[in-house]
Amino acid sequence: MSDTITLIGNVSTPPRHSVTNGVDVTTFRLATNQGYYDREKREWVEADANWFTVTAFRQLAKNTVQSLEKGQRVIVRGKLKVRPWNTGEKSGTNIDIDAQSIGHDLTRGVTRFTKVDAPASATGESGGPGDATDPVEPSGPGGRGRLADDGADVPWGSITSTEEVEGLEASFRASSSVDS
Repeated sequence: MSDTITLIGNVSTPPRHSVTNGVDVTTFRLATNQGYYDREKREWVEADANWFTVTAFRQLAKNTVQSLEKGQRVIVRGKLKVRPWNTGEKSGTNIDIDAQSIGHDLTRGVTRFTKVDAPASATGESGGPGDATDPVEPSGPGGRGRLADDGADVPWGSITSTEEVEGLEASFRASSSVDS
């Protein structure tokens, strides 16, 4: 059994990319902080950070190494792997995330999305409509953008907690299963 987890944190090391047995792999360290607001002191109190090693494979690995830099705030969703280790002199626990998706936390800034070409088929044909580079740009500061379907102007929401992310994911899964 594997557990899926969603984390919001800071990229703490430059993403490292390699190819192992023909598979693209990118890893980086992610620090999450359990800070809270102390109402009596009227200030944010920083608690100890939790550290995770995030590993992305294949196309996600390629996209990650091109998109992320040390210090950026990101949202990572993936499978949790807890692995104890022992060298004889020292022992500890590694907490790893096999990433399924990674993206910038848009509550902290803006980003630009560029769609990656779909891999060519065995006959050399392209992946079909919409496989060309397709940048999506915000319509400017203030958090408004365009919907691709009907062009209506919509406000971009701010996700401020893991619970909101999980709620949005649950809503998406529920609507997707109805359409199937």
